[in-house]
This record gives sequence, structure tokens and C-alpha cells, in this order.
Amino acid sequence: MLILRAGLYVSVGLAIIATWQSTSVGYPIEVAMLRGLLAFIAGSLVAYAAELVVLTAPPVHRPRTLEDDDALLDDDEDPQPVSLTAVRAERDTAVDESRAA
Repeated sequence: MLILRAGLYVSVGLAIIATWQSTSVGYPIEVAMLRGLLAFIAGSLVAYAAELVVLTAPPVHRPRTLEDDDALLDDDEDPQPVSLTAVRAERDTAVDESRAA
């Protein structure tokens, strides 16, 4: 939404500048305001299209670093099998100790 918001502010500025320049050249105020409105519409369409492109772009994957590779290798070298019964026994003893305290 930041691109769209900034684009709308720029479009308002373009409309003001186009109207001001048109009146200074000698166009009637109605025509000058119409030229400003057209500049606003064109600028806002560009801002909307830019926001749409950014929102629909696929996510960028960051490149892997050597530290990531080392961490993956360390995890894969010696996987420890987990015994479910041992985990349950540790949990039960921890609960019993906390109730006793």
C-alpha cells in the first residue's frame, strides 16, 4: 500500500502542476482543470499498476550461505532416534516433581 499511497500523492502534485501550468499558458480554467484531472488519472493508474505488480510478485528466496550449509550438515551427521517411551517417562517425572514441590 505504500507504493499506491505515494503514487496518489505524486498524482495530486501532477494534477496541481498541470492545472497551474495550463492556466499560466492561457487555457481557460475549465480546460486547465480537465488537464489536471487527466494527469491525476494517469498517475494514479501507474501507481495502482505498480502496487499490483509488487503484490502479485512471487516471494524472493534468499541465497543459502555457508553457515546454513554447515548447520544442515551438523544436523544430518548424527541423527538421534527419539524414544517415545523415554520422552513420556521424563515428562511424567517432571510433572510428579512439580506436584511434589
